[in-house]
Amino acid sequence: MTGLLEGTDIDDWHIYLSVANVPVVSVPADSEFQDFGQLLEALKTRGNEVTVATAGITSSGGTAIAALADSGGFDYNMITYDGGGPAAIATASGEAMVTTQLAVEQTELIRGGRLRALAVLSAEPLVLEGVDPIPPITQWLPDMELAPDYFGIFILRGVPEEVVATVDKIWAEQVLNAQSLKTYAETFGAVFAPSYGADARERAMPVVILEACSSVERGEAVNDPSTIGIDCETRTEVGTP
Repeated sequence: MTGLLEGTDIDDWHIYLSVANVPVVSVPADSEFQDFGQLLEALKTRGNEVTVATAGITSSGGTAIAALADSGGFDYNMITYDGGGPAAIATASGEAMVTTQLAVEQTELIRGGRLRALAVLSAEPLVLEGVDPIPPITQWLPDMELAPDYFGIFILRGVPEEVVATVDKIWAEQVLNAQSLKTYAETFGAVFAPSYGADARERAMPVVILEACSSVERGEAVNDPSTIGIDCETRTEVGTP
């Protein structure tokens, strides 16, 4: 859902979700940091000396490290790459000290022993086949605000109705119970969570609100969330109890 609010409202789109992805904090296999607690201490004391590889400010990795910094009270030095995969590879090769990209972009490097996963941005451990469970970030930052980051297809409203009807039918009859999608999620550390229509919108809103309001707090907001129906004081949609 990252970047969806740049210039548009969520209701400008027909939403079709497939999986939810979670960022993972990882370091090179030979890193000095053995757990997230050690990394957090370094970030608090060394700040901008700690380089973090992401796919950019508005990427999942970029918003993840920003959220961690907000919660943990530290600075960092972001290095941006052309995609989450390249950011993870760069970290594994020692170009950066940390990456906060999605689990699906790091899984093979973690399994192959090139990255050491320290924490997942979730309240629950992340279980990946072939590696020890990755501990939840709440083990160190218990009050950190978290929301699933959903991925899927977004179709701008105004397209012919037959297009929407066709995609609705595909999601209802094939995607909601797709074994291949389930296998992908289980293999690469994603959450199998397909939905569409009102259900998809309901699932998407927590991360939309979190990212919109957090960007305001960091001074990075492109638009005022109130113009698209989000009240950042209450972290709700306007008119929502």
